[in-house]
Amino acid sequence: MNRLKNQSLKRLSYLKENKLLIRIFKDIDNWFQRQEKENRTRKELNSLSDRDLQDIGLSRYDIDRISRHSSWSIKTAGN
Repeated sequence: MNRLKNQSLKRLSYLKENKLLIRIFKDIDNWFQRQEKENRTRKELNSLSDRDLQDIGLSRYDIDRISRHSSWSIKTAGN
């Protein structure tokens, strides 16, 4: 009986460790996705002329803020 109990506890421990590793990898993946989206947005906005930016109500100073906020829509692993 103790042997079965020990095996069950080992399996539970292994599953918990795997869930933690999976969550860590998902968090890392989400971070990379956010960085990629942020960089893509920054690159696209920087490619616009000052006149084009002005037409959409932005300036060069807004680009970093806008690009950081663009990545907020990507969900994290915990959600």
